[in-house]
Amino acid sequence: AADMEEKQILDKLWENYELSHSAAEALRQPVENLPKAQKQISDLRRQISALGNPNIGAIEEYDRVNTRYEFLSTQRDDVEKAKGELLTVIKGGGAAESVADLPANYWNLFSSWKDIVSGLGWGLGYFGMPHIIVRFMSVRSDKDLKKSAKIGITWNVLIVIFSVAAGCIGHLLLGEISDSSTVFIQMVRMLFPALISGVLLSAILAASMSTADSQLLASASAFASDVYKPVLRKGKASDKEMLWAGRFVVLAISVIAVLIASDPNSGTIMGLVENAWGLFGAAFGPAIMLSLFWKRFNFEGAIAGIVTGAVVDVLWLLCLSSTGIYEIIPGTIAGLIAAIIVSRCTKAPSEEVEKLFDKAVSYTES
Repeated sequence: AADMEEKQILDKLWENYELSHSAAEALRQPVENLPKAQKQISDLRRQISALGNPNIGAIEEYDRVNTRYEFLSTQRDDVEKAKGELLTVIKGGGAAESVADLPANYWNLFSSWKDIVSGLGWGLGYFGMPHIIVRFMSVRSDKDLKKSAKIGITWNVLIVIFSVAAGCIGHLLLGEISDSSTVFIQMVRMLFPALISGVLLSAILAASMSTADSQLLASASAFASDVYKPVLRKGKASDKEMLWAGRFVVLAISVIAVLIASDPNSGTIMGLVENAWGLFGAAFGPAIMLSLFWKRFNFEGAIAGIVTGAVVDVLWLLCLSSTGIYEIIPGTIAGLIAAIIVSRCTKAPSEEVEKLFDKAVSYTES
């Protein structure tokens, strides 16, 4: 019975306090007043019960909450910093040293007359862009001409506005970068997460593909219908011949484009676009404008304007680009003058052409 009682006491000691007999003996203290000691034990048990059930995962929960708190604190600090920098830009009106060191006269729209003239000269390129002209030529009916013109002009104005805005904002965020044509790419990667960045950057590829196929189609169609059939084949080419002639032009242009893109000395994308834009505008722009607004304009004048505008544009780019004037401006002026002089000095258009001109003008005026 004594052994059994001793075992029960030891089991109770372990269950309640997780102490063995030897450990309890090492902690044993003499009791002078048993009732007082029992009362003290009762008080301690009551205090322990008041603490509630122990949370075994408290340490892990603390680590999780603390990590989340630190992350949110960092995000809050970043937002407050961005807000402060943005307010600095807005209130400073151009002095945003905390964002980027802007060059002198950055916000001055009239710092250089050459920049103003060259910037406005970009608008002349629209008259000579085949893929843009084709859009208007493919209007469903004559009644949609005015509506199409309004939509096209509005869309182009929005593109220009947002392009300028993207450049200004990119300069504020990124400062001076080595390749300005990548400003949109760098801004998107900086401001948006990966998924949204991928969607936005795919727009660049879509725009490139759209422009490329439009240029290829316009070039192939122009060569087949305006050069191959009337000039090379004297109007005797079949549809199949013209199809293969167009395919050959597409293949030739594609090979030339690949060679240019593979050359590391070919310059930036923006530089190539600027040169092509100037050449197209100077060569075809005068012919398009005069054919729309001058009844006396004829075939000989168109050839003279195209050749003169293209030659002057290329020569200005090679010899006089240091003047700071965009080559499309002198090229367009020279093309207009040559087209007008040659048209005046040669035979007037036929009566059939003049009637067609009057008919086209009546559509736009009605």
